[in-house]
Amino acid sequence: MVLRSTIINFPVGAMELRVISVSELLADSISLDRPVLVTHIEHLDHLQTLTDWLEPKALRSHPITFISSQTGHSFTHSVSDISAIAGKSLPLQAYIPPQLTTQAIALQSLIDVVAQLRNPNGGCPWDLEQTAETLIPYIIEEAYETVDAIRQGEQTAIADELGDLLLQVILQSQIASESQHFTLTEVAQGITQKLIRRHPHVFGDVQVNSIDEVHTNWDKIKAAEKG
Repeated sequence: MVLRSTIINFPVGAMELRVISVSELLADSISLDRPVLVTHIEHLDHLQTLTDWLEPKALRSHPITFISSQTGHSFTHSVSDISAIAGKSLPLQAYIPPQLTTQAIALQSLIDVVAQLRNPNGGCPWDLEQTAETLIPYIIEEAYETVDAIRQGEQTAIADELGDLLLQVILQSQIASESQHFTLTEVAQGITQKLIRRHPHVFGDVQVNSIDEVHTNWDKIKAAEKG
């Protein structure tokens, strides 16, 4: 029996899971805005069909979890190395988590590029030599150039300089993660939590009547955080 494309309830995260046979993939306009389970992957041609379907839709680093239909064991590969499972026992099923938003894809692509530049295996010699300290002048320079572009009011230049400044944040985080000090995820989570904490009039039940009160609350919360 061939399992046709269908939507069933997916219990994790209150999302829906689309289940589809690999033979139906190329004929169905499925997007990756929801999780997908691809079934009946029974030979190498089916793996190629899965790859052909995924490559224009997902990042090369997008994870795919394969489940053996015989043993129930699972293993995860990225889109770029699906061919590596050719030696695994078939048949398989493939669980594909939702694709990132366009904005998240753009950020992830930049993160991946920076990681490759810092990769000892084929990375850039200049980037590999950099440390948190050697990059300090570039942070200052990019901050000044961003301010200058904003003052000039040239939107294309502002976007360009903000990109250069963003690069410095990601580079610093990449270097720190290599020494297991902190990661970009921790940086993003930290500032998100700080913004929520320091805006109780937005995310809590505090009432404010003026910008002055916002500043006062901010200073009090900041002082409390610092002990």
